[in-house]
Amino acid sequence: MRWVVLSLIGLAAISLVVGYVVHGLVGLAVAVVVVGVLWGLGQWRGLDWPGGVGLFLFAAVAAYGVLQGQAIFWLLVGLVLALLAWDLGGFQRRLQAGPEMEIRQATRLMQVHLLRLSLLVITGLILSRVAFGLRLDLNYLWAIGLGLAGVYGLSRAVRFARRGSD
Repeated sequence: MRWVVLSLIGLAAISLVVGYVVHGLVGLAVAVVVVGVLWGLGQWRGLDWPGGVGLFLFAAVAAYGVLQGQAIFWLLVGLVLALLAWDLGGFQRRLQAGPEMEIRQATRLMQVHLLRLSLLVITGLILSRVAFGLRLDLNYLWAIGLGLAGVYGLSRAVRFARRGSD
């Protein structure tokens, strides 16, 4: 699974780089490559902290690009791939740190995790595509209300997912 995580980090970096190079922002593209290489090296060595830092920096770069009006598609794909790399890297470390288990059990755990993750990614990409295509004029009160509803919905979803995995 190590190669899958490293490949996802590389693909996320490439996607973010394309999003910036298309608009001539080579300096930020170089910064993304440096972060991707450092994240990959940290992942290769089995360190915990580079994944979180790499995901945060990739998310910050993608958010900055969206605010600057860059190629949103490439930035979104890069962010989703970075999130996948971060999640699978953490999952890999938890499997290695846990008790020894048969290969069949570990394979089954990975299959269930990848199924849940793929459903989440597909749903997220569809919803983000709808969100980018939708234009709503809301006042401040509506924005706060929808934000609170979203936070509540996410907390319920996380609670449901935790109960389902026990």
